[in-house]
Amino acid sequence: MSAPLDAATVLRGLHPRRLPTRVLCLGETPSTNDVCWEHARAGEPEGLVVTAENQTAGRGRFGRAWHSPPGLAIAVSILLRPTLPPERLSLLTAAAAVAAAETAGPEARIRWPNDVVMKSRKLAGVIVEGREPGAFVLGCGMNVNLRAADFPDDLRETSTSLLIESGAPCDRADVLRRFLERFDARYDEALSGDPSLGRAWRDLSALIGERVSIAEGGKEYRGVVADLDVLEGIAVRLEGAVRRFRLEHVERLRVLK
Repeated sequence: MSAPLDAATVLRGLHPRRLPTRVLCLGETPSTNDVCWEHARAGEPEGLVVTAENQTAGRGRFGRAWHSPPGLAIAVSILLRPTLPPERLSLLTAAAAVAAAETAGPEARIRWPNDVVMKSRKLAGVIVEGREPGAFVLGCGMNVNLRAADFPDDLRETSTSLLIESGAPCDRADVLRRFLERFDARYDEALSGDPSLGRAWRDLSALIGERVSIAEGGKEYRGVVADLDVLEGIAVRLEGAVRRFRLEHVERLRVLK
């Protein structure tokens, strides 16, 4: 287990464009996202970063649990107040996923819509929540220094960590700094309309050409991924016809072997 994160160490060497404006490092909390929302409702400006050594009730999309052992992973939430129209809000998830993949290294890929994988095993996940008008909270969980035995039995075969992939422990403060630096840059691209974000997101995709199962509206669809677009979603060839699925409507995506 590495030393607890502290704000001064996390901020060291960062030169923010937009964030972070403030870093709050906690020992234990049910959810760093919930802490961010408490500060958002109190009027906190964009750029607050909240981390926790132990997150007891972390969650992903659709309320799914996120496993985060004390001192071995990164659980971080960022308060955002973007000036984006509703049809472009998927750029927030894309910016976070690209930043997490770039932080993990050149072998990392994005498994649409919000997972980062290495060798097909889940390394990180991102979630963007909108509960208050004009505000969003980005949450990111990344497995840093977990060994195989640190994962629950049901996740051991499908999950990985930076330590497992590299063979050496990582400085969590350094990993978090890299993520904040990369997300700051990609978030700036999302707000400015820079097409580099969309290109990077597509280039890092692990899905094009894969056969998948998609759950949407209580129905299951199976086909081959024909294309991905950061705004338009995933295009899947279903029995000769191509259908697009948007991020906000997809309940589950599974790669078929």
